[in-house]
Amino acid sequence: GAAEGAAEAESGLWSRGAGGPFEELMQAAMALSVVPRDAVPFPPRLAAALLSANIALIDALHRVRFGDVARGEAPKKEPSKEAQEASKACLLIDQVRLCGNVLYSNPPAQAFARLTTGLKALLSHCYSDPEVPMLREVGVFAVRNATVGCRENQQAVADLLAERKAAASAAGPGAGLQPPL
Repeated sequence: GAAEGAAEAESGLWSRGAGGPFEELMQAAMALSVVPRDAVPFPPRLAAALLSANIALIDALHRVRFGDVARGEAPKKEPSKEAQEASKACLLIDQVRLCGNVLYSNPPAQAFARLTTGLKALLSHCYSDPEVPMLREVGVFAVRNATVGCRENQQAVADLLAERKAAASAAGPGAGLQPPL
């Protein structure tokens, strides 16, 4: 009856992504992430929570969009319409931008990105996609903030890019058309 209708309305509300409570949460997290660090230090547990969730989500969206090569799936050259819609509904641009904001001048967060799959996930979003305008720019911004002032992350990114280049060379012509990492 009424309880089922309320539950259905609530689940529909949360499933909207953009325009719903998820977007409001993203806006609140974004606002917290841009508070000047000299005024209020960014809480380390909040940074870890935001990076954990956002990196997992952008990594999952990337696998949906282009296939999970690590599990033997053939890479997709173009994402499906459903994958494109999921990227928009999950606010992919905001997710990557939030990671970049959290990583800015935040050595513990930078280390976290290096010690998890964070750097690889961020690098995987440094490509141009006409369906997701600004993706490359926010991806580059996030990688920049992950590496600025952090030699370990600079080396880790250089190593990941070298691995990608070696894999593309081994795959032969046309391999460079795939999205990075």
